[in-house]
Amino acid sequence: MKECAEDVGLCWRMTLSRWKELGKQVVTHFKADHVTDQSAQLSYYFFFAIFPLLLAATALIGFFAEPGSFLHNAIKHYLGAVLPSSASGMIETELKQISQRANAGKLSVGLFVAIWSASSGMSAIISSLNISYGVKQARPWWREKLLAIALTIVVSVLMFLSLALVTYGGNIAASVAAHFGLGDFVARFWDYAQWPILVAALIVAFSLIYYFAPNTKHSHWHWLMPGTVIGVGLWLIVSLGLRVYLHFFNSYNVTYGSIGAIIILLLWFYLSGVALLVGGEVNSAIERTLGNEGGFA
Repeated sequence: MKECAEDVGLCWRMTLSRWKELGKQVVTHFKADHVTDQSAQLSYYFFFAIFPLLLAATALIGFFAEPGSFLHNAIKHYLGAVLPSSASGMIETELKQISQRANAGKLSVGLFVAIWSASSGMSAIISSLNISYGVKQARPWWREKLLAIALTIVVSVLMFLSLALVTYGGNIAASVAAHFGLGDFVARFWDYAQWPILVAALIVAFSLIYYFAPNTKHSHWHWLMPGTVIGVGLWLIVSLGLRVYLHFFNSYNVTYGSIGAIIILLLWFYLSGVALLVGGEVNSAIERTLGNEGGFA
């Protein structure tokens, strides 16, 4: 149906046979595009991008705040929810050291270098999603780098703003409740409402990446594509699943000692890359089907 191109709801309400056909396409391209290999490459770039990203964020935000306030509380709150304790503890330790060394220099040249280095992770995502969409990188290198930097900054700002809202939203909710005499209802409501905010921010971030990163023109696109929801859902599942698994069966620290946290962090990056690329494969399969048939029958 051609109307599917105008109404994303029709895409979601495909027949069971169409979903099965789409699933077969995704599995086929998952193997052909070597998604697991691509995810391994992404984990490498993510690892070397996260600390420059924290440096850039600290220079922009932490430079104006005392250690342990806005940036640290937000990141600690977020990483503590999705990462195993050993990996999140390692990142938190590095963040504290970065903050202690923050100075005016990091706010100028150092900030540019940090953002440039952090964008390497986004550049790797762009290359991987080009493979998922079956397109070649025809953009000039400087344009691709500027795109990677722009996406890195936009996604980072989006996530940090959502983390700030989650971190301090409870205090705001308590103040509003006290002012209007609403008791503890607003505060209790916020305890549950903060997580949908983070999920919504993740969906927007994934959508921005899926839309702008591949070197293709999206003829059939909606901001709530099935692949976007699947990618975010898989990311939440693997993040929380890894956290639960390591809570009960964590042998990395015992076996590998101090580098166990690094191995766990790399494993989380790898699984995150798989989730991101699977979502991209689903979206690309849907767009290919829409383009070939004009819609889902």
